[in-house]
Amino acid sequence: MKILLLAGHFPPEKSGGTGRPYSLYKYLPENGLDVCVVTKNLYGGSIPGERDVYRYDCFGSWRKSSWFSRKVLFKMISLVKNRIYDVNYDSWWVNEVLKNADNYKSNIDVIYASFPGPDVLEAALKLKANLQIPLIAEFRDGLAFETVLNKPNILQRIVINKLEKRIVNSADAVVTIGQNLSNYFRRTYNKQVYTVYNGYEEDDFDLLADSNNSKNTGKKYLVHFGSLNASRKAERNGLFKSLKLLKSRKVIDENNFCLILIGNISSREKKEIAVYDLNEIIKFLPHMDKKEGFLFLSKQADCLLFYGVPNETTIVSSKLPEYIKLNKPIIGICKGNEAELIIQKTGTGEVCDFDAISIEPLLVKMLTNEIHYQPDYLAIGKFNRKYQAKEIAGIIKDVCL
Repeated sequence: MKILLLAGHFPPEKSGGTGRPYSLYKYLPENGLDVCVVTKNLYGGSIPGERDVYRYDCFGSWRKSSWFSRKVLFKMISLVKNRIYDVNYDSWWVNEVLKNADNYKSNIDVIYASFPGPDVLEAALKLKANLQIPLIAEFRDGLAFETVLNKPNILQRIVINKLEKRIVNSADAVVTIGQNLSNYFRRTYNKQVYTVYNGYEEDDFDLLADSNNSKNTGKKYLVHFGSLNASRKAERNGLFKSLKLLKSRKVIDENNFCLILIGNISSREKKEIAVYDLNEIIKFLPHMDKKEGFLFLSKQADCLLFYGVPNETTIVSSKLPEYIKLNKPIIGICKGNEAELIIQKTGTGEVCDFDAISIEPLLVKMLTNEIHYQPDYLAIGKFNRKYQAKEIAGIIKDVCL
């Protein structure tokens, strides 16, 4: 059996969105499925030893074009449309995918479309109509439900709802990365829905130190791995307010506590944090690649800091499955998120709400080694991408056979 994997993000692009599609490309063949990938040619290049990967130009690669080319003109028109009623739909790429279908459509048995973005779903709909084969739609973010758009206007909401209805009603099955999102699709559509969470890549952890060796120092290190998004300023304020309160009460100081923030943190963000007068207990470190970062965490961190997104129950950063693999207690500022369920299910830490009053008790518990940590390694192992690819292979076979 051969699947056509449609993905908006794929290596060598470096983004969190590439992990899931790339793991399916690697591991589905181990489960009896051949994989053909159709994706975007964002940066050019390829991955070593790749086969059956087709990259087509998109608006994202428009910078390679002349200022007077059609691509740049259409890009400008698209940007205007996106501000009014569109949903970041890359019509250039969709047309390229359809125009070149003869290159990859031979012997395809099923289409697996991995959202985001909306253009992946549109291409999948048109290919299903042309090829008359089953379609499985994977949602790694919400579309109409907890939309990925930032405060969409009423026209954008109409477009979003219409696209979601078209893709879900046309799909033979839906896969999501969380129970809340799956429950939404089950309530809204009469459709078979499966849940397969985001996961971790086992190879990323091959350099880990023995984290069972306890440090002799009494100083506690809370570490956040990954850049801080400026749009999340409001939800970060609770953390810094709680640290300021604990500092003012002399519960923490530079001798017993340090918050380490690893990633590309802008000077503006550093200035925003500086107003809390926490310079002696916060340390900024530059971006590290995954393996280097995980090695640092295994050696240095006493607890890992995870941030969810308020009022978004469905979106779970791929960072969380990696955190639960690291054998370190997690302080999850993610009350009410899907992330809370994952941390509880795996026994890998404690969660709280986003305000300073809720965060403060967990920081105090960290100082006294009282953060709940009883990892369920069987549950953690189910977040391994190789295991998840086996689950998805079973779903594909159920749909097609």
